[in-house]
Formats: sequence, C-alpha cells, structure tokens
Amino acid sequence: MVTRWSCSIKLLPVISVTSYALLYGVPVCQYIPADAIDAHVVNAFFEALSSVELDAYTQAVKREQQTTDTVERAHSQQLERLRYQLARQGAAV
Repeated sequence: MVTRWSCSIKLLPVISVTSYALLYGVPVCQYIPADAIDAHVVNAFFEALSSVELDAYTQAVKREQQTTDTVERAHSQQLERLRYQLARQGAAV
C-alpha cells in the first residue's frame, strides 16, 4: 500500500491510498481523514514515551539509592575505624 499526504480535499490533511491508482491507473480507492489517525499516532507516541520516561526515572532513582547506600557504607566504615582507634588508644593509656 502506498499512501501520501494531501491537502486537496477542503484543505484538510488526508491520507489517500494510491496503490491501485499507481499500479492500474484507476481512481484513488480511499481518502481517510488524517485527524483521527494523527490523534491515534500522537496517543501511541506519548504512551510509548511515558513508559520510556518511567524507565529512565526508575533507573535514576536506583542510581541515587546506590549512591546513598555507598555513602552510608563509607560513613559506617569511617565510624568503625574511629571507634577502633579510640579503643586502641584507651587500651594504651
């Protein structure tokens, strides 16, 4: 099927199915108003985009949580080292 965009009918965009016209020289078999198709395509696009955005947001939150976990682990290790040093100093006195 070959389609083309045309503004020839009442200056509204239409999709005209021209496969038979091109192959057999007969009149164009269908004119479909583009508004309904455009609305469907736009909705499908934003549905797909929203899932991509959700995936990106989920990944960003996961990376942020990993960073937070890493910092908390480093702080815990630093506290453990300081406690150990204090314990060694207390035993030496």
